[in-house]
Amino acid sequence: MKLEMSLTNKRILVKKGVISVYTDELKLNKIESINISRGILGTIFSYGDIIFSGTGTNKVTFKSVDNPTFIKNKIEDIFEIYKKNITTESK
Repeated sequence: MKLEMSLTNKRILVKKGVISVYTDELKLNKIESINISRGILGTIFSYGDIIFSGTGTNKVTFKSVDNPTFIKNKIEDIFEIYKKNITTESK
């Protein structure tokens, strides 16, 4: 199975599948929270899931990410820049 996780300047995408491709996406302006989920093995070996929650019940999950805390912090930094740019553009 092919898995593609990406962050663009407008959305977060997860594509999975080989013959049938399923896509989950969440627009950046709809993100309400970013959380990490990891079990005991994930804690020991430094991997886990990054869960993006949006308005309503929409969620997108990056599964089995190496060093999820570092990646989450980098995504939050990018998200802060995105929010500043949106605020600046609307003035």
